[in-house]
Amino acid sequence: MPEPLARLTFTSCCHHKRTEQPAWGHIAERKSDLLLLLGDNVYAKQRGWDIADLAQRYRDRLSDPRFRRAIDNTAMIATWDDHDLGPNNALGDTPDARAIGETGMERREEARLLFLSHLSPRGVNPDALTHPAGEIYCSYELNGVLIIVLDGRYYRQDIREVGADAQFLGETQEAWLWSQLDRAQSGNYVATIVCCGSTINANKELGEDVSHYRRFYTEFAKRFRSCPNPIFLSGDIHSSAFVRHEGFVEAIASGVAQTRRREVSEEFPDGWEEINNWCELDIFENCARFNYRETDYGVIEEWFPIKGVTASRAL
Repeated sequence: MPEPLARLTFTSCCHHKRTEQPAWGHIAERKSDLLLLLGDNVYAKQRGWDIADLAQRYRDRLSDPRFRRAIDNTAMIATWDDHDLGPNNALGDTPDARAIGETGMERREEARLLFLSHLSPRGVNPDALTHPAGEIYCSYELNGVLIIVLDGRYYRQDIREVGADAQFLGETQEAWLWSQLDRAQSGNYVATIVCCGSTINANKELGEDVSHYRRFYTEFAKRFRSCPNPIFLSGDIHSSAFVRHEGFVEAIASGVAQTRRREVSEEFPDGWEEINNWCELDIFENCARFNYRETDYGVIEEWFPIKGVTASRAL
């Protein structure tokens, strides 16, 4: 098989309590063209807003030699999810997130500045990067592949309070996204990749999936399906999956350093299983290959032929 036009590695959900994090070493060894971190890169306190503690967790993450080796050896673009912003299921456009913190800024803005100071794009070609000033969302062109990275937290409203017409991206970012999808449709791109911390419909908690925001999702899906070879990358759920939606595919890679409960057995004597999920995406001229790694899939390939979707092939 020829060399891919682009090789992307993507993953999410790295908990600081996991002392062993072997996936980062494997990711560093692969030397992909781009590493995409899809949220929950650190874990804030589960309850309450403690920006000083969140800052320390970012420092701890960047001082971890395994993580540093991965991001120092590979160009990297990251986005965030609820745990990078604040407590579990934190939303940016809510009274708690907009409350003024000790520095005189909104809590959500303090959290965003922490994210940008620690996990801004690094090692990428600046001429191929569209990164609006002060924002997490951006786009990147890599060998004919348009990669659009969303900020699904800062402007997100509480669907339980506002309803299905609630904002998912905010008006400005939403208009920017439509312009990027127009760019994909009018340009000579091999594939269009949209990255988000939230899955399309794999998380059943109300307000934690993209599809719960019906007004936004209906318009997004319509526009996204019209883009060349649309692929959606997501995280959040602490497991990996490959999902075929109408007109596009979604690849979920979540749990790069997580644990989950198991029944006590010989295999799991303490009742816990360590998971180390990540995925490698190769884009060729006639197909895309998703090479799932580690706990949930072992090593399994999923294939997305360019210009169409067919059945998967497992090794």
